Amino acid sequence: MRRMRDTGYHDEDDHDTNYNFDFPNFVAVIPDWPSASAQQFAENYCKQALQNSSMSAFCAEQGNVDIFSTLTQCVEDIKLTGDLDWASSALNNMEQQCSSAVLANVSMFEENENGTLTPPQAFVQKLCLNQCSFKGTCADGECICNDGWIGKDCGVVADTAPVVWDLKRGGLCDIRQRPCEKVNVFGKNLLKSENLTCRVAEASFQNGQWTKSGISYQTSASFESFTEIACYLPPPKVQPNRYHLPGDGTPSYGLYISISNEGVYFSDELLLIIYDSVCQNCVEDGACSLKDGSCLIRGYCFEDQDSNPDDWCQQCLASTNTSEWSRREVNQPPSILSSGNITKVQSDSFTVMIAGHDPEGRPMSFSASQNLPHGLSLSPDGFLTWISHGPDTFAMDIILTDQCGAQDVQAFTFSTIPCPCNNNGVCVPSPGMPIGEGHYDCLCQPGFTGPRCDINTNECQSSPCQNNATCIDLVNSFICTCPVGFIGEYCATLDECALNPCFPGVQCQSTTSGQACGDCPPGYHGDGMTCTQLPSSCNNKYHQMKNSGELATDGIYIIDVDGQATPVYCDMSRDGGGWTLIVTSKSMAGWDKGNILSYNEGSPTTDADYSILGKADRIKVSGASTNVVQYRLEAEAPGRWGGVWEVPLDYSFTHKRNNQTDVILVSKFDTWEYGPRSIGQRMPWIVEDPGLPAVLTTAEMPNQDWYGTVVGSDLGLPIFQDFKAPWIRDLAELPNGIWYWLREIERYRLHVCDHHVDVLSCSDGTVIDVVTAMYGRTNPIICDNGQLLVADCEATGSLQIVKSGCDGRTTCLVRAEDSIFGDPCPGVHKYLEITYNCVAPGTSGSLHGPEG
Repeated sequence: MRRMRDTGYHDEDDHDTNYNFDFPNFVAVIPDWPSASAQQFAENYCKQALQNSSMSAFCAEQGNVDIFSTLTQCVEDIKLTGDLDWASSALNNMEQQCSSAVLANVSMFEENENGTLTPPQAFVQKLCLNQCSFKGTCADGECICNDGWIGKDCGVVADTAPVVWDLKRGGLCDIRQRPCEKVNVFGKNLLKSENLTCRVAEASFQNGQWTKSGISYQTSASFESFTEIACYLPPPKVQPNRYHLPGDGTPSYGLYISISNEGVYFSDELLLIIYDSVCQNCVEDGACSLKDGSCLIRGYCFEDQDSNPDDWCQQCLASTNTSEWSRREVNQPPSILSSGNITKVQSDSFTVMIAGHDPEGRPMSFSASQNLPHGLSLSPDGFLTWISHGPDTFAMDIILTDQCGAQDVQAFTFSTIPCPCNNNGVCVPSPGMPIGEGHYDCLCQPGFTGPRCDINTNECQSSPCQNNATCIDLVNSFICTCPVGFIGEYCATLDECALNPCFPGVQCQSTTSGQACGDCPPGYHGDGMTCTQLPSSCNNKYHQMKNSGELATDGIYIIDVDGQATPVYCDMSRDGGGWTLIVTSKSMAGWDKGNILSYNEGSPTTDADYSILGKADRIKVSGASTNVVQYRLEAEAPGRWGGVWEVPLDYSFTHKRNNQTDVILVSKFDTWEYGPRSIGQRMPWIVEDPGLPAVLTTAEMPNQDWYGTVVGSDLGLPIFQDFKAPWIRDLAELPNGIWYWLREIERYRLHVCDHHVDVLSCSDGTVIDVVTAMYGRTNPIICDNGQLLVADCEATGSLQIVKSGCDGRTTCLVRAEDSIFGDPCPGVHKYLEITYNCVAPGTSGSLHGPEG
């Protein structure tokens, strides 16, 4: 059976696929000849037709056509068929022979006005189709039809419908053999007209006959010949492959076909039956019946044993039911092909595919007989995943079910085995081996090898250690024990540090290029190999140089400040030497409360703004063994407009209040006098009042009383422009610089209030050497003055009295009494102020500067 998708599936073949012409057994039919009168009538009719033919005379004149043979053919055709229309066939044959002869004889051609050879005009003018069917006149090759006749050959009666005889293939179209989208109609009186039309009316077989449904169409047609046209049909309702769509199908139906030359007059109707031969037996103009061994389900045809397109488990069983699906008679169950043993190590997780087979090749589905335990999961397509450890062994049934419910059940055993790898080796699936069957290799940790990682790799085997070093094998490593003088992982580097090239206490680091010494210890300065102890201050450095006989010169030195090497400027030549510069004020611009403590700190200088005021308190105690410290102020030039003062050791250089008033003027530069609120009364302090231009000062108010600004800030106001060092305002112009110095001294100082006693003492084999002594009052706030009187008085001879009683002794008791020193200012409470050194026996005098 030819299916719809076969290459031969079309409506164009002209043969009947069911017809078999049997040549050996063919028996010819002998016709009965007509009577003598009928023969005479045929001869007369044919002679008249030849005489009326315009071509017959022309062809007879040319002598290239046997007119008598044409007459004989015409008579024989009419005698055989009894149809006078066959006379036209004989004439057509004669005309074709004549035309071929004329067109083959170029000598008969005529030259036209363009010089081209053409067939003779006498021939062309007489050449008309079918000799105009004897119903018209041939003129210049075209028929001029008589009244009542139409067509190119004038062979059709005007205003009449065509006559139809039959449909091709007897009016049956099997949808399994052809698409049934066209049918050929045979008849006569057919015109090659642009309005050639087919009318198609649907019909169904009811109550033993074909009945029109009332639905009709007009379709296009194509002219095949004067006896055949092709009608194009609507899409057929019989569609075998649409069972999956909703609704019922159509196994067979009819179409009544009629034709028209101009779309007005239609022929009689012929019945075309379109059917599905799988389940329909149809006869020409007759009924269709259900074919034996087939099913008609929902209007669709199926052969016996065909499967339901929507459910393979149902099929057409004609012997059981021809109108409904039956359960499939034979369904072979599937089978599980995989082994029933699945094994893994505890650390492994994997997915394995369980293989199955269905004999009919139908879809299958895997499932388990119970809820999947211990981290198992099973997909319907057979992928089994196992991700947890679970017990050592457990069992479970796995079921394979085919599309129709047939099953295969197989027991599976799941086993967990320990990993056989030693020394923390890791089990990995063996390449190329089936998963889930316990095939594992060992991935060893570094330092181990062997199938089970039980062989320790000997890293010393390659002799990695050099210079006769001893190699000690470890797990995945080794250690080289180096001989003396070599270092490094492989003992390949000469140990320069073995010679102890660095300063004691400095760490030595051997390198490929030698060795590197670390930083010098705190308080030392150098490259790590050579370290020199730093002095704690300029004063300490001054004494080191004096004791070694070196010349103490002014300049930049490195001292130790809190273990850090710090560059400072030292004055080694004036006022006893050993002065550390803490502030240089060369301008009034750029100073503020932030940089007053540290300004250009790494570049000490007397020629530009500079400050290490923030380190002054640490410098003053760095080498102190006494209880006083000295500072020096000078303006305009070194040794000008200032002096040297002495204050208690616990006074701060960064104090922010004006209450550090225990100040002694030791020496004075140039001629100047204290003002009531000026420099002589208090140690300089940092001003916090944002309204004051001073940053570092010794006066309370910016008035005319010797306002002592050490570092100022120019606010752009005229009143502040000359506040810098105004203690010399009436003596010199605004100075171009102020310098602030620090020196710690080896001296003790004490105050004994009126009518009180105190003790001078020295230790470590030293004795007292009194430097200064004053009985009276020069400071209003030292000791209780007993009244609000300001006094400035000193008893003469105070120093000689104290020195005569205390010098050279290790301890000395002193008393503040008028009876000892006299009364320099009666009515005023006085005090005794003494400064002294502790010196070796046999020495005396001040070690630091002149007496004040």
